[in-house]
Amino acid sequence: MNAWGFLLPAALAALLSLALTPVVRALALRIGAVDLPSARKIHRLPVPAMGGLAVVASGTIVLAGRYAYGVPPVNPQWASASVNLGLLLGLLPILGMSVWDDIRPLGAWPKLLGQSVGAALAISLGIVLDPTVHLFEAPVHIGAFAVPLSFLWLVGVTNAFNIIDGLDGLSAGLAFISASTLVGVFLFAGRTDTALVAAVLAGALLGFLPYNMHPARVFLGDTGANALGFLLGCLTLQGGSTLSAGLATLLPLVLLGVPIADTALSVCRRLLRRLQGDAGARVFNADLNHIHHRLLASGLSHRTSVWLLYGIAASLAAVALLSLMFTARETGFLLVATLGAGYVGMKKLGYEEFALVRHDRVARPFNAPVLTRSFFHAFIDLVLLACSIVLAVWLRFDRWALALDMRLLSYQAFSMLAPAAMIAFAAGGMYRGPWRIDDLRDVLRASRVVLESTVVAACLAPLLYETPPPISLFVVYTFLMLAAVNGARFLTGAVVRGYSRARRVEPPAVVYTARRAA
Repeated sequence: MNAWGFLLPAALAALLSLALTPVVRALALRIGAVDLPSARKIHRLPVPAMGGLAVVASGTIVLAGRYAYGVPPVNPQWASASVNLGLLLGLLPILGMSVWDDIRPLGAWPKLLGQSVGAALAISLGIVLDPTVHLFEAPVHIGAFAVPLSFLWLVGVTNAFNIIDGLDGLSAGLAFISASTLVGVFLFAGRTDTALVAAVLAGALLGFLPYNMHPARVFLGDTGANALGFLLGCLTLQGGSTLSAGLATLLPLVLLGVPIADTALSVCRRLLRRLQGDAGARVFNADLNHIHHRLLASGLSHRTSVWLLYGIAASLAAVALLSLMFTARETGFLLVATLGAGYVGMKKLGYEEFALVRHDRVARPFNAPVLTRSFFHAFIDLVLLACSIVLAVWLRFDRWALALDMRLLSYQAFSMLAPAAMIAFAAGGMYRGPWRIDDLRDVLRASRVVLESTVVAACLAPLLYETPPPISLFVVYTFLMLAAVNGARFLTGAVVRGYSRARRVEPPAVVYTARRAA
């Protein structure tokens, strides 16, 4: 298929969306699908919602017309009736629920139910991760986890585009960038018909955006935001799972980075408030602390905030495309740089989730009563021990895929080290006081019990197993466990001390000087 094979359907979808949007706007006004102003919303005048119906209708008409005129699929394996039916049937319950929500707002649970039904239908008809996916060119077998991971992805992305739809043109513009990038991703993977679907979706969004940019004459509404999130979730699910180059499996996370990051921050922020004892905090409750709200609060205008987020999304899209052409090592460096830039950007927005010591949003949970219970302490130490064993096996044998023999070796080491460590930790007084390190004595005590438990396990290994783990494995494990136990407790102590300093009230003081120089 040449370039015109993509440009012409996309242009037709854009023109059709441009013509249908005023019709859908008039329909929304007639049936009462209007988004009214409120304290948690930016707009100050009623705006018709449900505009996303024009986007979905335009794309559907163009694709249906293409197949109705007998244009054969370029890639029959992807363009099978089952997969196409999955997109259509999965979208129907989400559209029905969303249209109803635009007319008469629903609660969080009915909306989640509609999204779950749509995701389940899509998965049952073939839109699901492959049992083997690729991460940095290495195959990763996920087996039975493919279905639940696909379900969580579809529901999560559907909600992410709904959550990010807080400024005029934001959600539709981010969806346009993602769909346009997916055209290149699918062409790279040789899935031409899927690239056409993404191109038609991008064209329909392009025709809708003139009505949706600030000041918006019509909103996407839940109808459009949920539908776009679901469609992009389906497309990225297939795109990431079938690639073997670059980021591959992580590509959907990068490609939809802005809405996913905003959703993750929202969930973390609300959960942390619950941990603080804020009874009014709910995960599904809307607030004014999303990324776009923070940009507005920093003094940026509506248009500038939207275009800034467009630029971030375009940069992430470029990273996703470049990763397809880089080696695994180069892609790793690219991902680390991207994550570092994202971390700096979030700190600039003033999110307290990233200020562990200076603010008490994260520090307060460390003082919760549950953290003073020995059972919880022992559970954390068991997790640290298991991670140290797995990493020790990897480092000792330089085999980063846990084959059967490596898994058996890890099980052997855990069966000996876990009971020895728990007995030594309890006998050594590790669970009598707070779970943290405050001075050098705490470091020496933690180091002593780690060494004692390792020596005991290494001495018992020849008695318990005919072929015990090598001594070198215990040596590597010891260094890793020392770092994990002391590091985790030191971090907890630092957070608690920082929280105490932040809460300390100093007596007021008056400074009096006779001259400006003083």
